[in-house]
Amino acid sequence: MATYRLYANCGYCEEGHPYPFAISLEIEYTNKRSVGDIYMGENPPGDIVSIMSNRIQCSESGEFFVQDDKNQVYLIPTG
Repeated sequence: MATYRLYANCGYCEEGHPYPFAISLEIEYTNKRSVGDIYMGENPPGDIVSIMSNRIQCSESGEFFVQDDKNQVYLIPTG
C-alpha cells in the first residue's frame, strides 16, 4: 500500500496547493496523476471525496477555495 498527498490546482494563482492530509491507497503510481485520470469512469474512494470537500487557502492570494474537479486534484506519492 502506498501513501499519497493530494494537491489541488488553484484558480487564483494556477499553482498546486497541498491538502493537509495524506492517504494510503492500494494503487501503486510513482508519478503525479489526477484523480480523474486514475478513477476515469468511476467514483473515487470516499476518503478522496472527503478530502476534496475541504477548503484550501491559496498561498499567493490568501483566498480559500474548494476544488471539486477531479481532473484538477492530483495524487503525488510521498517518500
